[in-house]
Amino acid sequence: MKMNAETYIYKYRPSCDRLRQFCMRHRVAYPVYDEGDAISDWIQHYRSQYYSTRKIIEKLRIKWFQPILIDSMIHTSEPDDFSQYEIFLRRSIENHIRKGKSLRQIRMLLSHDFPQFREEIMILSHEYSDTEALAHMQEKAWKKYDTSTREGKWKYEQYLRERGFEL
Repeated sequence: MKMNAETYIYKYRPSCDRLRQFCMRHRVAYPVYDEGDAISDWIQHYRSQYYSTRKIIEKLRIKWFQPILIDSMIHTSEPDDFSQYEIFLRRSIENHIRKGKSLRQIRMLLSHDFPQFREEIMILSHEYSDTEALAHMQEKAWKKYDTSTREGKWKYEQYLRERGFEL
């Protein structure tokens, strides 16, 4: 079964370069195509899966879209509605705490991925406690370092501080 250009566009929403490559490989006519529509469709698709802006840009560049178009489209379609992301962010905070991350690290990670929700992330993170994660990391550090010596205590404290815990 031979695929024509319109079917390829409908199925894959490619960049102009990928479409040109397909048309040359299959010797079909190059149709009129607006790459901006494809980019906005992909952005909407990735936003519905709660991808961060940084991850969306990365994925679109892998698909050979022009960086100038990506940047212009991504910033015009920034999500403003925090309520759509709140459940995702709560789950993300809980998962990071379960993995032993400190609240400071979690705030930095999520604020970097979702800069438009920086204040909301700070408020959300205050509802959680990282005492379980701290206890877990302290246990790991006790096994790793001899706290009876001065150097061991310093390394123990340094280990916890590097992971974002306050002592």
